Amino acid sequence: MGNENRFKQSMAALVAVYQNVLQPETIAIYWDALGRFNPDHLDKAVRAHIADTKEGKWFPKPANLISFIKQCEERDRQHQEIVKASHRIEKAPPTDEQRKMVRDMIKELKA
Repeated sequence: MGNENRFKQSMAALVAVYQNVLQPETIAIYWDALGRFNPDHLDKAVRAHIADTKEGKWFPKPANLISFIKQCEERDRQHQEIVKASHRIEKAPPTDEQRKMVRDMIKELKA
């Protein structure tokens, strides 16, 4: 499914929740502001806005959704950094001392 279809689904969800009628010009403005973003982030932004106890009382402006999208992008960036860092960590096999320590702990647990 393309970005435009996902965008339309997100907008349809907002229209359903807030019971608004959007004019084609309004939809075009929202598409212009939001169409470049990852559709998964837009979906999450819509859900986050709807659940927002302060701002979620009203139909969102593009800036409201972009704020949530930026948070999603930052979380994704942080996650990628963690994944990259975990690949850099060399995993050495356990030493004989570490193996003995684990065996001893297991024996204590069984006792």
